Amino acid sequence: MIGPGYDVGIEDIQLEPNDKDTINFASNGQSLTYTSSSSEAPNIIFGIVTPSYDYEFELNSIEIDPYGTISAELDMD
Repeated sequence: MIGPGYDVGIEDIQLEPNDKDTINFASNGQSLTYTSSSSEAPNIIFGIVTPSYDYEFELNSIEIDPYGTISAELDMD
């Protein structure tokens, strides 16, 4: 998801037929919640743009059990 001054996403998701994963993004781009129907180890990415610098934060290979949920949040301050 891309918005004014930020981006947020999730990568390296492997879906099989009939898998039903869900992802919910906060409208301000500061958080997301992901639920997987199988074991996963996705990467979560937050990016922000400031007047001086751009930043990217990655949470790599976060392991989730089948039907598990992970939430991630970035404090923009």
